Amino acid sequence: MEQVANVGQQVLSVEGCSFKSLGSYVPDVSRPYIAFTGPLAVNKDNFYERANIYEDVFERPAFLGQGNMTWVQVSKASNTTLANATDTAIPFDTVDGVLTWFGDFLGSGVVIPENGTYAFSAHQTFTSPAAGHKRLKVQINGVTVASGSAESCDDSVTASGIQQLKQGDVIGASIRQETGASLTLAGSAVATSYLMAKRIA
Repeated sequence: MEQVANVGQQVLSVEGCSFKSLGSYVPDVSRPYIAFTGPLAVNKDNFYERANIYEDVFERPAFLGQGNMTWVQVSKASNTTLANATDTAIPFDTVDGVLTWFGDFLGSGVVIPENGTYAFSAHQTFTSPAAGHKRLKVQINGVTVASGSAESCDDSVTASGIQQLKQGDVIGASIRQETGASLTLAGSAVATSYLMAKRIA
């Protein structure tokens, strides 16, 4: 792609293609399939790709559209005591991983950085199994949009979903357990416990 006068921003969207050897063509770093030349540089606004196959990594432009890449995972590092039969918001305090996520991070969750479709998942582990009902809820602006439950002596619970979200929306999670006594939610420093969100469209 090359900048053309008086046409404005050009955007390239590539989906479901294979970039690999064909006939006399052999992938070559000096002449990739997709090239941005002249003053037009590849950036987060002009190139998007999804579900493509690249035989060699250099065939894939280095900077993908933000909508394909932005994700974040947060957790609570230390253990949290959960009272019986009480909804408890998970007080996140640790960013485990992040890529081009421009939203704010709050103790109650994370702020969505831009409009789009997001996949999210939450997983929480207990320090020891206990008989009784446990329910994990993922919430957008305080409204539950997905939940998961565990019974018997399961020691973890998961919830996930996909939602259209707007810039400024806050995604968080809460948990409730009904085992008849207090229960300890394991922190991410000792077990797999997290909340993850990723833009997919």
